[in-house]
Amino acid sequence: MGRVYDHVTPEMRRQAIEVTEARWQSSLAALLPEEQARLASWFPHVRVMIDALPRDAVRGAHPHFGPI
Repeated sequence: MGRVYDHVTPEMRRQAIEVTEARWQSSLAALLPEEQARLASWFPHVRVMIDALPRDAVRGAHPHFGPI
């Protein structure tokens, strides 16, 4: 795939990063608190990300399937 997508603009890169970051945050928010704690125990730097989630993030629910 190298050199196939040379037409990517800075705006396209920004959007890709923004969408990927939003997906990551929603995935973290969808975890149950005990799952978040387990993940943070494996990867301590993730604790900062979990703690920074918006207060209105729905925890323990998958955005496409409802509560777990």
